[in-house]
Amino acid sequence: IVTIAKKAKEMGLYVVWVENNDTVQLTETGWGEYLDNVKLDAPFARTVDEFIVGNELSIHNDSSSGYDDTALPNKIKYLVMECKQLLDCKVGYQEGWWKKDSWYNAKLENVEKMYFTLYESLSDFDGNLRDIYQKFGDRAGIGEWSTQSTLDTSSSDERDWYNKIKTRLLILESVGIDHSYFCFRDTGENNNQKGFG
Repeated sequence: IVTIAKKAKEMGLYVVWVENNDTVQLTETGWGEYLDNVKLDAPFARTVDEFIVGNELSIHNDSSSGYDDTALPNKIKYLVMECKQLLDCKVGYQEGWWKKDSWYNAKLENVEKMYFTLYESLSDFDGNLRDIYQKFGDRAGIGEWSTQSTLDTSSSDERDWYNKIKTRLLILESVGIDHSYFCFRDTGENNNQKGFG
């Protein structure tokens, strides 16, 4: 990852490093290990433009009140502060669009960038995108986005899928919100491992 980030910077690209662990369990032990691992990774990301300390961690909660919609943002804000001491770039977090209200209510304080994933029908995509931008302003970004379901029947039709993605890209650009060109797609056909484009 360090080599990829370095090459991307040499090419003049804006580089965002996203910590993503889909196996973490939000327990005291699991959180402690996660926190330590992110802080160990941070110094390797010194060349990037943004360091995102986690992605959709709320889905790893086993209903513990220590990691609910009030407690988790406070833990993330602490982790952001810890990483900020190790880096000279923007430090933030990425969460699912369905958590935008709880993150808005949490008051971001030191979280310099707040990305959301956005996989929805076109009307919901547009409405939630505009709501995110209204709530978070220039601090907001869309890190992952696609159609409502990466497994719907239109996914096997390349032209149809392309048109749906292009429509969403035009909406992103018209709103003026930061967005990545990471776009997930997996038809699931024959376990083909297609998915990133």
